Amino acid sequence: MDGVRRRRHQRRRLKRRATPTRRFVSKHGSAAWVTIRESVAAGTLRTSDKGLAEVISRWEQLLRFAALRLGRELGADVEVQLSRKQESEPTRRISLQAQSLVERGVLPGSIRIPGAVAPIDIAVDVRAGKVTVSLDIDAPKEGRATPGSAGSSSTPRRP
Repeated sequence: MDGVRRRRHQRRRLKRRATPTRRFVSKHGSAAWVTIRESVAAGTLRTSDKGLAEVISRWEQLLRFAALRLGRELGADVEVQLSRKQESEPTRRISLQAQSLVERGVLPGSIRIPGAVAPIDIAVDVRAGKVTVSLDIDAPKEGRATPGSAGSSSTPRRP
């Protein structure tokens, strides 16, 4: 019975513990978020809606916060990945993110870790309530398939 109580206590403690991201969101969250989230869910969000720019600005802050936090843990200079055009034209970047949120219900972002095989793409699907994290990695250009790998049959051939 003692072990069961200990596990319950640990679960409660983990639920109460605020993660750095939760602290960031609770500290920097805005009233506009609830309105924008509900509008996305209902399919009524427009690029001219009040609070949309603020929500996108908070999303970009959260990406920078995640990059800084990850960089601290890895001991590397992790950065939010932006194209040169996105860096030079922030209003266009915000406009593209607003368009993505209005049309698809998604807030996109990307983080670059030095030495990693690819940038980490992050997509928050506000409609579905999901966060997707992915990497796009090219297939090897040289070498050959090994037995049991894709493209080879795992069942023996019949004579």
